[in-house]
Amino acid sequence: MKAYQDLDPANGRKVKDLLKSLLLNLETKKSTRRDTKLIPDEEMIHQALAHPERGDVEVILVDLGHEQQLFLGNRRDQENPFAVMRVSEMRDFPGRRLLDAEQSTQKADAVALFLITVQDRELLRTER
Repeated sequence: MKAYQDLDPANGRKVKDLLKSLLLNLETKKSTRRDTKLIPDEEMIHQALAHPERGDVEVILVDLGHEQQLFLGNRRDQENPFAVMRVSEMRDFPGRRLLDAEQSTQKADAVALFLITVQDRELLRTER
């Protein structure tokens, strides 16, 4: 694993943009849902991204050569990270499911949290 400052600038920008988009998506979802709150895992990630100085979030970028995959974990629950990707990429990863099934109606370019697959767990185990 590399530190953020050791990433190549293009990858660093991509990670930063995805995380900003995810945070914006969660904040929008939180402000437009009058009757309900974010689900607990979304709230945990939202708080971790909104307050990175606390060090609650672990960002994992896996470089597969032809593509990079981004995962977010919480230092309190490191065994259950989430994949971060655009909703339009769902067809590339058929085993991944949206953390919040209601989000499937979102725009294709929206960034969301996804439950990881067994293959993702193995990939992360080898990367750590």
